[in-house]
Amino acid sequence: VTAQQFQWQFHLAGADGKFGRTDLRLVDNINQVGLDEKDEASKDDIVSTGELHIPVNRPVIVRLRSKDVIHSFFLPYQRVKQDAVPGLAIEIAFTPNVAANFELACAELCGNNHYKMKGLVTVDASEQEFNNWLKMKLSERTGD
Repeated sequence: VTAQQFQWQFHLAGADGKFGRTDLRLVDNINQVGLDEKDEASKDDIVSTGELHIPVNRPVIVRLRSKDVIHSFFLPYQRVKQDAVPGLAIEIAFTPNVAANFELACAELCGNNHYKMKGLVTVDASEQEFNNWLKMKLSERTGD
């Protein structure tokens, strides 16, 4: 998860279970996480802005990064709160146990538009729902 004023970006490994290489030099308005399209492992990666899906009752590990200022990844329903600090990659782990839609909030005053720093976390009720979302996001990315 990458935070920046005033949005959240999510990068998930694809079906191969491997994250594609990222490079800060590749970051631009379209490729906001700097995904290296030349890396074979990145071909099936999912990148989403403002929306994250995770399956219920499956452990999740989130690696937090920030591009600009300190942000705070806050999922009150899950009792998860962790700062994202520029220059650091901070991991947190949790297991969602309720299938529903939840707001991801930034709990750190991160600038004049801090109120816009929100995201949607959907905890899918089944692996199939989660996999369907992954397929949809991949087809959006690849144009298939």
